[in-house]
Amino acid sequence: MNNFIINNIILKHKSSTIVVFDIGFGIGFFMKMLYHKLSKSYKNITLSGCEPSDKEFNGLNEILTKENKIHLLNCY
Repeated sequence: MNNFIINNIILKHKSSTIVVFDIGFGIGFFMKMLYHKLSKSYKNITLSGCEPSDKEFNGLNEILTKENKIHLLNCY
């Protein structure tokens, strides 16, 4: 399902810039997959997400924000 969404919906956006917001990103499997696919097609990438679970948010935040391309929100 993730590949279908990325390949048939998100990658259809024709531009050098893309902005995506993911609600409830969990452990970030989709976000990581999305970032790697988008980095091949877009010059300016902004990925944002919201996750209500502190445990999942903190774990993914440490990993992904090192790339400075992803902004995460801890939403309650």
